[in-house]
Amino acid sequence: MYVVGSELIAVEDECTVPAGRRHAVDLDGRVLCTAARPRFTWPERRWQADDDASTCALCMHEVRAREVIATPPAYPADAAYEIAPPREARDPIWW
Repeated sequence: MYVVGSELIAVEDECTVPAGRRHAVDLDGRVLCTAARPRFTWPERRWQADDDASTCALCMHEVRAREVIATPPAYPADAAYEIAPPREARDPIWW
């Protein structure tokens, strides 16, 4: 779970909202695309990887990469591909 962070704010309907580029902020308060902390965060707003111009492309890439790494493979590695086919299924090799 990531929250929205940004370096700029705007005021809409007497509330502050993120302005400029929106970054994904982890639970430690760090932006995923850099080792820095954002100036402003909104813990009540969940960060979503939108293909919007205001969404940070590096944060989107980092979130998607973490999701792929965290997803286990469909089959265990030894069942996904075998090292050698069974002996009875192979033709003999003649040298």
